[in-house]
Amino acid sequence: SEELNVKEVVFDNQIQGIFKYIVNLRYDLLGPRLGNDINRVSDSLKNMDTDLLAREAISKGYVEIADIKIDKDEFNIQIEDISHFSSIYENNYVVSLNTTLDENLINEGIAREFIQNIRKEVGFNIEDRINIEFEGDKELTSAILQFENYISSETLALNIQESNIEDNSAFKSTILGKDISLNISKIL
Repeated sequence: SEELNVKEVVFDNQIQGIFKYIVNLRYDLLGPRLGNDINRVSDSLKNMDTDLLAREAISKGYVEIADIKIDKDEFNIQIEDISHFSSIYENNYVVSLNTTLDENLINEGIAREFIQNIRKEVGFNIEDRINIEFEGDKELTSAILQFENYISSETLALNIQESNIEDNSAFKSTILGKDISLNISKIL
């Protein structure tokens, strides 16, 4: 299973620019009810704004197409994501995640992975204070130093220091496919 970290939750009725509705008729329900009138409804639907149609059907429970009342359940209403969003529509609610990763979010992810690597490696008690020395590439180093205070608070590290680690006893790991070496020592 994967972990999802959500930075912010916003409740908003404005959905423009996040996804668009795809509306199809449920011929299995409408065919028997409408008979040949299904063709008039289908032709009219082709010229309609499906976003407006879907919103109206969701809010009122029905719409009129070609002077025929069509219940919301007689449509198959789906959503299609736009750009950098991932959305799901269920029971008249939409949940959308903005999946854009900026440098700050990437660096925070590196810091979280760094913390996880330390927790896996260290056999100390949870309340033990530690020193951390590390050596990694420029991107990892930048992220670790950017989130040094966060890493310190999560690991109880009194010192986090970039270092040239020559010690063969150093713990080796990878973060985002990049090698990192760690020396972790308990403060007595």
